[in-house]
Amino acid sequence: MKAILDTNALLLPYQEKFDVISAIQELLPNAELVILESTLRELSLVRDKRAAKMAFQIIEKNSIKTVSLSGETDDAVIKYAKENNAVVVTKDLEMLDKCRKVHVKVMLMKKNKTAKIEGE
Repeated sequence: MKAILDTNALLLPYQEKFDVISAIQELLPNAELVILESTLRELSLVRDKRAAKMAFQIIEKNSIKTVSLSGETDDAVIKYAKENNAVVVTKDLEMLDKCRKVHVKVMLMKKNKTAKIEGE
């Protein structure tokens, strides 16, 4: 199983003290973690440089694989998830709605620092 993290998910450890990697490992043991090159670009543009720095550290520490897909980032994340039977990891409600519309599995990070998978 693969889990593709969006920009929002990578910022959660700093912004909300949410250990997104542990949440993924708990719900999807042995999942291959993936991000898009466009997600890296989005992270480099984040205003909160400490949050972005922590996100880059998480990517490096966890050897998160980077893949390249053209198009707008959210659409490319969903395309990757559909083509690879991957779970999208996010807390972004707009992304959740997009995934629901096309029947893509989502690991949704909740306010009480828990996570659940929708669309199974």
